[in-house]
Amino acid sequence: MKLALISISIDTTSPPLGICSIATYLEKYADFKDTVIVDVNYDNIMEKLEKVKPDIIGIGAMTVYYPSAISLAKKIKAKFDVPLLIGANHISTLPESLDKIFDIAVIGEGEETMRELVELYREKRKYSIEDLKKVKGIAFYDNGKLIKTEPRPLITPLDKIPIPNRDYLNKGCFKKARSFGTGNFEVNYRIPTSRGCPYRCRFCSPTIMWGSSVRFHSIERIVEEIKIGINEYHATYIAFSDDLFAVSKDRLKQLYARLKEENLLGKVKFGGSIRANLVDDEFCILLKKLGFLQPITGYESGNEEILKYLKAGSVTVKDNYRAIKLLEKHKMGTRASFIFGSPNETLEQMRDTLKLIKFAYKHKAKFIYIYLLKPFPGTEVWEIAKKRNLVSNHMDWETLTLFIEGVNDMNRPLMLDKDIDIEEFKKIHDKALLYSRLVSMKRLLRAFIRHPIWTIKGIGNPFIYIRKNLIHANTLKFVKPEK
Repeated sequence: MKLALISISIDTTSPPLGICSIATYLEKYADFKDTVIVDVNYDNIMEKLEKVKPDIIGIGAMTVYYPSAISLAKKIKAKFDVPLLIGANHISTLPESLDKIFDIAVIGEGEETMRELVELYREKRKYSIEDLKKVKGIAFYDNGKLIKTEPRPLITPLDKIPIPNRDYLNKGCFKKARSFGTGNFEVNYRIPTSRGCPYRCRFCSPTIMWGSSVRFHSIERIVEEIKIGINEYHATYIAFSDDLFAVSKDRLKQLYARLKEENLLGKVKFGGSIRANLVDDEFCILLKKLGFLQPITGYESGNEEILKYLKAGSVTVKDNYRAIKLLEKHKMGTRASFIFGSPNETLEQMRDTLKLIKFAYKHKAKFIYIYLLKPFPGTEVWEIAKKRNLVSNHMDWETLTLFIEGVNDMNRPLMLDKDIDIEEFKKIHDKALLYSRLVSMKRLLRAFIRHPIWTIKGIGNPFIYIRKNLIHANTLKFVKPEK
């Protein structure tokens, strides 16, 4: 019996650790070692499935990739008469959107549910409706009616989940490549140290996927995984892939102490997400001592009212300005993200955000990401979009996708209020994009000066790259109103 787990996320910098974790969990707790990971970044999916001939196939998809998942599922069903599963963020936040091409949806945390499903199929060689009704944490159709079973309890302690065996991944995941974390060419490696987030931003939905509380891996477990990354995979840059890595100073201090004991400090660079309200001099010094570079920070807005809405009152504009200055002072820089188009946001409030973007540029932000607010399932913004009749459980999911025709299209202004003057909005947005592109040009130039051959290998023709990724990237595509 073979299980194929498919990753359709187009991103060579982020290996599919979610399905890798499931494969490792099955190996440890179900004595099942015949999982094959199929990665769209390295594999021709249909050709590899033909070669493997799996007995069960699973696909993981975020909302932005859900249309691709459905399209792929139709191709798979035309060639393979096997159970087809869908899991990960999208279907977990909105199981009601389950397309009937899929036999089963895995809702929420997948490891234990997949163990039960694999053992059930191994025993009976099929999935009966009666058996499926006994499995917690899934959804499926019974005579056209959607059945959602009882939610599955979360795995505790989190260390029960073994360190992902990255030998399941394609070897290309560990080749030297340009790192978003350093701007140099690194062997990139990712480590999840927790599940969940203590904050409740209105545009984010980790609580549905991971529960309302945060579960942490132990410091000992994290250090062990760092050692594996350095010694077995020759990692030079490790990104902590949590919703929020730097939750507290105490945790940073504990990690620093253990890395020092193990003589690991300085052997690898680190990156991860932080929050502006937590940043002070002591916080920055801790990150610097750990070897942190360019922490990711969602500043989102430069207007107090909009920021309070987006971040549920957990951060202030003053926090944002202070964090940007301190990260420059301690020579780490920042990877900064900003959001336009919140409900009821005025042009004047957007100009406040533009001022903050200019400030981030002036204080040497390493990346500036410009987004328009999109209503993803499971968020408060989704509920507002539903009231405005902009989204539904069976909508055209292309409306929410990030990539259309290979062009970064994160900025379709779906949530933009109707009374906003579009031409004035474009002027603000274009100015914001100017700062983003200037930062990108500087970063590309630095990379070329340091590693000219690697840079050309990584991006190909530099003129085509600049035109596609810097000039035409983040191009606004407006949804035409119905007449």
